[in-house]
Amino acid sequence: MNDDLKQRTMALVKALVVFGLAYPLTNDYTHALMSHTPIAVGSVASRYDVAPFVAWAIVPYSLSFVLFVLSFYVVSSAMLSRLLHRLVLGTLVACLCFYAYPLVFAYDRPVMSEQWRWAYELLSLVDKPYNQLPSLHACYALLFGVSLWHVVQGRWRGLYRAGLSLICVAIAGATLFTWQHHVTDVVAGLGLAVVVLVAERWLHALPHITGRAMMKFITLGVLWFLGWAVVPVLVGYQGTAWAIMAKIMGMYGCLGLFSVAWLYAKPSWITSLLAKQTDKHHVGAFRSSAYGLGLPIIIIYKLMWRLAWACHFVCHDIGRRVIHTQAFTIMAIGHLSDDVLDELSQYAGRYRQILWVDVCAEMASDFAHARLLADKRTVTKWQYVNLGVMDLQYFDDTIMNNIRALYDDIKQADEPNTLIICQCAMGQSRSVAVMICLLALQQGICPHRLSVQDKEMMDSVLSSYGKHRARGLLA
Repeated sequence: MNDDLKQRTMALVKALVVFGLAYPLTNDYTHALMSHTPIAVGSVASRYDVAPFVAWAIVPYSLSFVLFVLSFYVVSSAMLSRLLHRLVLGTLVACLCFYAYPLVFAYDRPVMSEQWRWAYELLSLVDKPYNQLPSLHACYALLFGVSLWHVVQGRWRGLYRAGLSLICVAIAGATLFTWQHHVTDVVAGLGLAVVVLVAERWLHALPHITGRAMMKFITLGVLWFLGWAVVPVLVGYQGTAWAIMAKIMGMYGCLGLFSVAWLYAKPSWITSLLAKQTDKHHVGAFRSSAYGLGLPIIIIYKLMWRLAWACHFVCHDIGRRVIHTQAFTIMAIGHLSDDVLDELSQYAGRYRQILWVDVCAEMASDFAHARLLADKRTVTKWQYVNLGVMDLQYFDDTIMNNIRALYDDIKQADEPNTLIICQCAMGQSRSVAVMICLLALQQGICPHRLSVQDKEMMDSVLSSYGKHRARGLLA
């Protein structure tokens, strides 16, 4: 499987996983409500619902799944991530609506011939008459039409677009003639598609890494909420104190993850939401306010770091990333265990000044612990600087200007016996990125000073964190 095919398949799998987790969950939720408290489930039937039942309409209705799969393999590479974001956003918002307003189709289907009965029985296994407003079928139909509009160019473009339009209209209309949705559901589904297109356009205007990170945390937030809010109802704890507590946990975690997603769009808020202490004995630790909305992300990243450390995905050797220049010595490290911190403190005793650059916003720094160990042996001056960068955050003008200001302060201090420790407590890529930027400003990157692993890391970091913009700002 080549890289392009693998990328398209992975995008399809992601969309299917989100749909496969969220949609059945809300479907089963409404089904459980119908069994226990049917009065809680409503309907949006109106006088405009005059479409007759047409058994064969299930054929165009089923084309939605065909387009769902096929679209990922026919859109351009540039449109692939946009298609994924559109479908995921539509699914997530629709499922939140399904949870907030549990509805059921108001009418029973008439008796049909054996020719079509099996198809509707198969449909009932995966799509019960719930999850009504908005119609996800109608939403998808419009999203498919917009996303696939430019697939064919040239002389066949007009014929292709006419056929695509007919298919998408047939998919949306079939929801009425199969008696899966009411008119209000379809109108709401089309409205949702418009909202999704506007939101995705805003996401697309952001740097690719930023948009991808935001989508990740938005998705996690919605799935987190639905899991906590729906599962207690499915197991029979509806209306109990446990169900209420679970819903509160779901809302709290969802709000926290949404806040993290927002930080990628507004990085200037990072040091406010995930604020770190400047108190002498707790420098680099989180303030109490950070454990408000920031607690879910702090817990998640702490668990991720423990897994990475146990699997040796992070570097345990502090000497492997030490580079000497005429102006300073610099190293890039990750989160360190106590014995390695003790080793680092001994190493730091050789220097007159330690400048600790905390690059990681979502995990506490080891600065206070390292300085405490070092104070027992030396009188080295320790200084803490918090850059506050999120995982996979785009190195924009603000971050690059902060790094440049940091370098100007180092240059103005003119202390050659200085050790700069760039720490990304989550891993190493961000610490290496900042180290590379400082060395570039110092013009201290030389091939013989970098190991093969460092060169690979440098290429990876620069490509991930805005390669062209970083080089332009540092030039």
